[in-house]
Amino acid sequence: MNEINIRFKEALDFLINKGYVNGNKHFADKIGISPSMVSDIISGRTSVGIRTLLGIATFFAFISISWLLTGKGNMLDTNDNQNKDKMNEALKQENQALKQRNKELEKTLNKINKISKGS
Repeated sequence: MNEINIRFKEALDFLINKGYVNGNKHFADKIGISPSMVSDIISGRTSVGIRTLLGIATFFAFISISWLLTGKGNMLDTNDNQNKDKMNEALKQENQALKQRNKELEKTLNKINKISKGS
């Protein structure tokens, strides 16, 4: 496995451990690649491509693309207030999506409860 793939996995593990994504599929969905591509990168069957880098740069701007490519510097590019704002915005968007999903699940549960009480 090449070093960029190793750093890709390190970044993915960080995002999972910190709760930015809940797994490989969620990460793949966020950055616009297939879950199988994530698996292929992690296993070393394929290299990190431009589409993957663009997805990471777009949605996880606090992950240093320079670090991902070269290994120099820090994985997190949080010295810049703009990147801190992007990190916070990504978390806010994810929180909003989770709240919406929770509302949808509550509605479904209420319908199920009404049906079960009626039968």
